[in-house]
Amino acid sequence: MITETKDTADQSIGALVGGIVGDARQLVQQHVDLLKQEIREDIGKVKRTGFAMMMALIMATLPQLPWWAWSGIVGGLMLVLSAVVFAVAKSKMEAINMIPDQSVRTIKEDMQWLKQQTTP
Repeated sequence: MITETKDTADQSIGALVGGIVGDARQLVQQHVDLLKQEIREDIGKVKRTGFAMMMALIMATLPQLPWWAWSGIVGGLMLVLSAVVFAVAKSKMEAINMIPDQSVRTIKEDMQWLKQQTTP
């Protein structure tokens, strides 16, 4: 009788320790997820601030640049924007599978079945 109670106590202690470890693991994962989210938000803020600073610098030099310099700046920005849009579109196109896999597989199975039916 005493050994039965001890085994039950050991099992319950093991279950408690296992539960604590699982809770600790979940808590750490939640902290990591929160940290990732905060870093993403901070990066977004840095990007917006950097863009605002760049625009302020451009506006400060506005009266000092000739028209051809501004044409070059606008053209360069359009070139960069076009390159980014092209890269995004290219990556999305590469992700698209244009071959209908299920149809090809079905046709291959049909051809194999047909060969089996026609061979003596």
